[in-house]
Amino acid sequence: MAESSGVDAMVLLRQAHDVGLGQLNELSDLIGTPGWQTTSEALQTLDDISRFLEGELRLHFRHEEEALFPALEKVLGRRGMIMMMLAEHRSLWRAADVLHEKSVELKTGQHRDKTDWNTGLVAARIVWLLRSHIGKENTMLLPLAERTLSAQTLQELATRMASIH
Repeated sequence: MAESSGVDAMVLLRQAHDVGLGQLNELSDLIGTPGWQTTSEALQTLDDISRFLEGELRLHFRHEEEALFPALEKVLGRRGMIMMMLAEHRSLWRAADVLHEKSVELKTGQHRDKTDWNTGLVAARIVWLLRSHIGKENTMLLPLAERTLSAQTLQELATRMASIH
């Protein structure tokens, strides 16, 4: 992403949202399949989702927290929507940590009956949280940023995002 400073920051954020929604669809399809917890494919999908959460999603949240939100705070102050987005980020990380723990329990066979049910609940929570979060950003936060931030600030956002690894 280091070469992306010439690309619109809002486009980059929306593209990341599209990738995230694809991952959520995979997770949702997985947990909607009866007996999913017993297949090696399910464990691989959980691993893939965990890597996505810890990799691409964490980077995306850093882009928001270290570039977009500070730019919006200069215009709007640190209140309302920005605080809600930060709270949702924290809630999602708590759920992602639990999903990782449950995934390890499934792989090692610890408390399989209880874990199977709990893992599905945690996965469903992540799907719901992140879909809801992306929806708010796509319909409220990013349009707000496009209306309130100058073209120069949006360019600076893209440059700042490119420097975050």
